[in-house]
Amino acid sequence: MSTSATSARDEFQPAMGAYTRETRAFRKAVQAERDARVTLLYGDAHTYRLKYAELIRGTEKGKQALALVPEAMTLVIPDRRDPARDHLFFGPTPVPSRNLHWNRAHRQLSFAISDGGHEIHGHLTMMHNRLRAYGTFSIDGQDVAVEYHVGPQTVFTREVAEPVMLLAA
Repeated sequence: MSTSATSARDEFQPAMGAYTRETRAFRKAVQAERDARVTLLYGDAHTYRLKYAELIRGTEKGKQALALVPEAMTLVIPDRRDPARDHLFFGPTPVPSRNLHWNRAHRQLSFAISDGGHEIHGHLTMMHNRLRAYGTFSIDGQDVAVEYHVGPQTVFTREVAEPVMLLAA
């Protein structure tokens, strides 16, 4: 490498470092704003509805496993900054916190439970502020590919004839 290329790289290094810091700060601010909006709309719990489920291997035991995939799951999120405190309900079955693991780098939620008659393991990748999830469940050793979505929320508003009444209320 020539000395002019090295000096040019050295000259732009502080500017690139500042740009990288500003970009990271901007992305964190945007994510915090999105988290605040999602929390405002959805509160502390997300109920996921099943959009897609398919057996990975078609066997008779697999068809029984497919029937055990819940139509809905609920993820309770007491603190968005600390996923270790999240709680999951796999259908009606609660997943103990000790059996729930959040991988922040890959946005992946893994869990293992038993509903009394079946061993269930799940690996879900969360997307869009944890409003969509896709991955696999292993139910009694039978693998099922799944996709879940949190449905849109209905927000009711009421028009007020006089803004003063709104302030007084």
